[in-house]
Amino acid sequence: MIEISISKKNKNLIYIALIVYWFFLFIATTLPSISPPIKFELSDKVHHLVAFIILAFLLSISLEIQNFSKTLKKNFLIYAAIIAILYGGIDELHQMYVPNRSCDIYDWLADILGAIIGIGLRKLIYLNFIET
Repeated sequence: MIEISISKKNKNLIYIALIVYWFFLFIATTLPSISPPIKFELSDKVHHLVAFIILAFLLSISLEIQNFSKTLKKNFLIYAAIIAILYGGIDELHQMYVPNRSCDIYDWLADILGAIIGIGLRKLIYLNFIET
């Protein structure tokens, strides 16, 4: 594994980006839906997909640059995927209690696919730009 050198200021910016994004993602899924949920609406699944691509991507970068745990640092892609997928499931369960929202397995599947794509993008960037 190649060690990436990032200044403390840049690390903090990456952590802040993850925290702010995750906060807004949580708020967006906690607000009551204005209209009743429509089963398997394509745009809804695309929103889930894109949201979790970004989450997994930011999470993988944050886990890679952190110095708290060597295990997390060494296996940052795997842990980022696990965390994003688990969060997607927990978020879907939490939406059972939000007015006009529902717990939808298809939303979670879109979250999982988004997390996998986000990790894949991070891996692609890592292989093409960091290791060359």
